[in-house]
Amino acid sequence: MKGKKMKKLLSYIALLAMVVVNIVGNGMVSKASEVTKTFKLKGTLDTVEIKAGETQHVKIPFNLNSNTYFNSVENISFSVDVDTNAPINITSDVTVKFASTSAEVTTLTKNTEYVLEFDIETTELASNGTYKLSIVGTGDYIDYDTGEYSTCALNFSKKLSVKVTGQKAASKIKISSINYDEEVNRGDEFDISLKVGNTGDLTAKDVSISLGDFGTQTDIVPNYSTSDMSLGNLSNGATKSVKFPVKVTSKATAGTKSLKVTVSWYDDKKGEGYTETANIFINVVVPEDQVQNNGKPNIVITNVIQSPETPIANGKVTLAFTVENKGKTTVKQLKFTPSNIAASGLSPASAKPYVYIDELQAGKKKTVKMQYELSEDITEGLHELTYVFTYKYLNKDGTDFEDGTENVSLFVRDITNPKVTVNTSVPKLIISNFNTGDEKLKAGSVFTFTFDVKNTHASIAAKNIKVTISSENNIFSQTEGSNSFYIEQIPAGTTITQSIELKVKADAASNAYPLKISFDYEYDGKTASPDGKTEEVGTASKTVDEVLNIQVAENARPVVQDIYISSYDEPRVNEATTLTFNFYNMGKSTLNNVTATVVSDFYQASDTSTKFIGNVEAGQGNTYEIDVIPLMEGDCPGQLKITYEDSNGETVELFADFTQFINAQPTMDPNTNGQFPEEIPVVPEAKKAILPTWLFIVIQVVVFVVAIVIARKVVISLYKKKLRKEEEADL
Repeated sequence: MKGKKMKKLLSYIALLAMVVVNIVGNGMVSKASEVTKTFKLKGTLDTVEIKAGETQHVKIPFNLNSNTYFNSVENISFSVDVDTNAPINITSDVTVKFASTSAEVTTLTKNTEYVLEFDIETTELASNGTYKLSIVGTGDYIDYDTGEYSTCALNFSKKLSVKVTGQKAASKIKISSINYDEEVNRGDEFDISLKVGNTGDLTAKDVSISLGDFGTQTDIVPNYSTSDMSLGNLSNGATKSVKFPVKVTSKATAGTKSLKVTVSWYDDKKGEGYTETANIFINVVVPEDQVQNNGKPNIVITNVIQSPETPIANGKVTLAFTVENKGKTTVKQLKFTPSNIAASGLSPASAKPYVYIDELQAGKKKTVKMQYELSEDITEGLHELTYVFTYKYLNKDGTDFEDGTENVSLFVRDITNPKVTVNTSVPKLIISNFNTGDEKLKAGSVFTFTFDVKNTHASIAAKNIKVTISSENNIFSQTEGSNSFYIEQIPAGTTITQSIELKVKADAASNAYPLKISFDYEYDGKTASPDGKTEEVGTASKTVDEVLNIQVAENARPVVQDIYISSYDEPRVNEATTLTFNFYNMGKSTLNNVTATVVSDFYQASDTSTKFIGNVEAGQGNTYEIDVIPLMEGDCPGQLKITYEDSNGETVELFADFTQFINAQPTMDPNTNGQFPEEIPVVPEAKKAILPTWLFIVIQVVVFVVAIVIARKVVISLYKKKLRKEEEADL
């Protein structure tokens, strides 16, 4: 009977569980991930105007179309898709807010106004134009046919237009305000000062400036140590002042000397490299009493003027200059004749290629003008004209006229030729940056050497480049493979990054070691003809060496081992004892002036605070001791500080931690007549009660009462069972 009731009860429970499961499975609507419908949003998508390199907050008013069959859309989420190659980035989350309260919402309902908000940013190099943004969203709605949630797409009827303006032009460096002494004497020291400014829109990066052409003339030399000066980055409108100290040599000859200022840089626009140059002409004057020329006159050329400033191929250029007799004697029959006119690409405009001056008295000046025609194929840039001028002068005795001859070089600057397709200039490869990793280089370590190779030329590419990395005495060697590798091409103004794994020599001492990087490459230019007399257009080759100094630290491997205190007896507080340790030099170099000191608040040196060990040769070591006094009992930590000088003379510190248990001083027993016992017995402490006494009594009473109730129930149950059995037996 009881079994049937139990089965019936279990059936009811199972039926109830099935009902609950059915309710959970059907009554609670599941979320659908598949988009089943598309709802149109009604909004105002006005064109957004933004300038290149700026950020703007976008707000789009909209509402759920009243024609939508469903009243609400829950769990909405929006995103903004940008067209490919558009210079626009989305820099914030896309949020939806009530238009009235600006509170964020996740559910859209009919007849309610909302605002869609997000931030956009245009890139620094954004081009002018109109770009399209697609705003798409999703949400969940209840399908009344099935009673379940389904996912819908939320779309606007058109894309959002973003109009970008204010396209930025490339950086442009201008050289201005060039100041210097136009006339100087032997031994003079003076400054050439100038300003460089960026008149473009983009930031000019890695701006460097140099004063050159010291190889073509040796009378004016630099009075500073570096040939290039780095100016860092120049933003739009920024300017920097630069000063180059120079000096005139004590044996300088009189005449006009030329120098060239070159500025190079690049910007983010296509990674192009740029250069800007300016020429400087300085007149060196030699006083008459310093001229060792047996009474010859001192003829100098000053005030050289070129017109136009930028001559064009197949045009004309006029050179005007002043001839001054700074000597003390009159010169006659002065004749100026260009000597290298054929090779320069210039030709005299008149049939008379020279200028003749009948007489020039001492201290007098005369202006000379010479006009030249530029050939159709003349190369761009700077061209040199060498003049030979002859004259007659009265000799030292004043008895007869003698012949004199002088040479002077003048320059035609900034020639342009739109038709020239082959540039005679040479692309220059430089190491613009390098990196050896974040960690300090140590002897025997392996590191990745990463370097940037930049072609500084503005128009010519370097091709078929062979890069070779080497160092003296193999201080740096490749870990595998060859120390040479090949680069197909580096376009003009482009920088490429290369990496090679190198290893530092194991026994290298601390020093800065040179690493040589050689470039063998080809370029399209002009080369000598087979007979060596003319130039031909073709492929030229060049070899360039770059040397970098890389700092290396020796691999000093000092080792401290087996630090312990008082190996013979137990150390006690306030008693002098010995700290013993082993010190080894596992490196390849000698450690100089090694000292050891205990650094701790728990120990005090008993005699001297520092233990001098001296020089420890490579592979050597020994055991050393320091007398210390423990100041506290128990586990007492400390540090052993080792100080030494490496091969570079730098002081290095090494710390080794240790901990030692220090015993307390024994307590004197008055019954032992002043003698300490061998051991002091430890009296065990009585165990504490787990529970308070009153709580323990209460628990015992409760347990007793419960036991009585249970026992009574069991006895009664057994008695009733006995009576039932007797009744059944009687029946």
